Amino acid sequence: MRVIIKRMNEAHLVQITRRRLIGGHTYERLVGHLVKEMAKRTNKPQIAAERLSGRLADKVIDSPAGIVPDCRTCGACCAFYTCVAVEEGDSVPRSHYWKIGERGSSPAPIARRQMRRDPVTNHCVGLEGEIGRAVRCSIYSLRPSACRSFEAGSDQCHAARRAFGLDPPLTAEQLTRALHRLKAREAEERRRAATNDVAVVPVTRKRE
Repeated sequence: MRVIIKRMNEAHLVQITRRRLIGGHTYERLVGHLVKEMAKRTNKPQIAAERLSGRLADKVIDSPAGIVPDCRTCGACCAFYTCVAVEEGDSVPRSHYWKIGERGSSPAPIARRQMRRDPVTNHCVGLEGEIGRAVRCSIYSLRPSACRSFEAGSDQCHAARRAFGLDPPLTAEQLTRALHRLKAREAEERRRAATNDVAVVPVTRKRE
């Protein structure tokens, strides 16, 4: 479905972000706006972050034993990644997430709940401090599963750090090697998906 992102003025944006329930279409517009604003404030990605993994074991840019940043002096991932799902079993305080869906209807397919964003900075509302200096998560013990599974030092971690200039850009050699590995991994994922989609046709034995 094609979604047309309309320009949001600051007052409208603040009003929307204060809601606890946001309609699916409104949420898509909000995300589009926040992503555009973040792109203005950060370095252009060399590799789209959505192609990378948040797990150390899936790194394509360097080895899993590479440099692991100190989260307490970073905060890049909390600021950079706009959509952070809150699962049903998570213990995130109600004041820190949006419910997505129209009032009186079933939730939108995007996700039932999403972490709230600050309308000015676009950072997660749980993030406190200054990016790249000293930060903390105000709900660390209650943070969502998506945050718990995100690993410091992963490719997505370093992608967020490069966006804020906390890590240097990839060299031409690193970029070429990473893209080669990514293409190989994505091809393998497509192959596996195609294999899983193949229907098993039952064989009917011909009567004698």
